[in-house]
Amino acid sequence: MAAIVYGDINFGMAAEAGLYVESVDFDTSVDTVFIGDEQGADVAGATFNPSASFSITGFTDTSGTMTAKTGEAIVLANAIDWTDVLANGYTSGGQTIITGVKVGLNHKNAESKDVSGMFKPFLGATAP
Repeated sequence: MAAIVYGDINFGMAAEAGLYVESVDFDTSVDTVFIGDEQGADVAGATFNPSASFSITGFTDTSGTMTAKTGEAIVLANAIDWTDVLANGYTSGGQTIITGVKVGLNHKNAESKDVSGMFKPFLGATAP
């Protein structure tokens, strides 16, 4: 059943292929370098190499196939607009790569799956 949303908010999320999604989290980061003066106070610095990590938690949908394989690229149905959260000249493109897959089995619950990975904004696509 679809939710009735009041106000101007983002509510809910899309299903990923082969996965009933329970939650999706994104974290961004950037490398930093600071230069200190003779007294140790930071007087200059730079940020570079922006990236983001993601994690998806859900339950396996046996009617679909989630082809989450470590080391492969993935297109996320729940991807955010990276231009809203990444600086350092990012405008478009990049690659989302799976870095981990965790499968959980339980005798009193459905098969669970956690998929994690990274988004590298300046990484180009290369065929294996």
